[in-house]
Amino acid sequence: MSNISIAVGQCGLQICDSTMSVIYRGPDYEPPRPPSSSKRSKRGGEIVTSHQSLSPSSPPVGTVQRAMFHQSGRARAVFVDSEPRVIANLQADPRRPWISSSGAGIAHETSGNGNNWAQGYLQSSKLVKRTMELIRKEVESCDWYRGAILYHALGGGTGSGTGTRIASNLRDEYTKCGIVSACLAPSATS
Repeated sequence: MSNISIAVGQCGLQICDSTMSVIYRGPDYEPPRPPSSSKRSKRGGEIVTSHQSLSPSSPPVGTVQRAMFHQSGRARAVFVDSEPRVIANLQADPRRPWISSSGAGIAHETSGNGNNWAQGYLQSSKLVKRTMELIRKEVESCDWYRGAILYHALGGGTGSGTGTRIASNLRDEYTKCGIVSACLAPSATS
């Protein structure tokens, strides 16, 4: 069972990045144990079973990681922004193996939407088309696609305008799969 994460806009990228960091290195890790790795010994009359440690080249993979990451460690994700700056900063950091340095799963344009919902919604048809193509490729690589997690903000611009349009297209394209919208709503007091 697989999920796809879709991060839209600067806020969506940052929220998704933080989530991926927790999941990638999180407490759900289940270190794989080969069947022949246990040894039994007798200490003071009781039988003690110990497991040999695995080599560092085999990363631990838990249930959540299998659902959200490819075997290579790259996230089952699409990263979208109307400007390349934030994505480029995330790609350049070697501590983020879930973001492809080669550009796989990344869609961006050259200029932002300036906190304008209408501009993000109405002028993003090319970006949404590229994003839906990347989502289709991720869905095809899943063993059993169950749904998407859409990370975005509602304050205006790419996350709210383009994010809304992507959510609408997802609903139309994948009618039987769920969409979880992890969004940040602005507040005047905090």
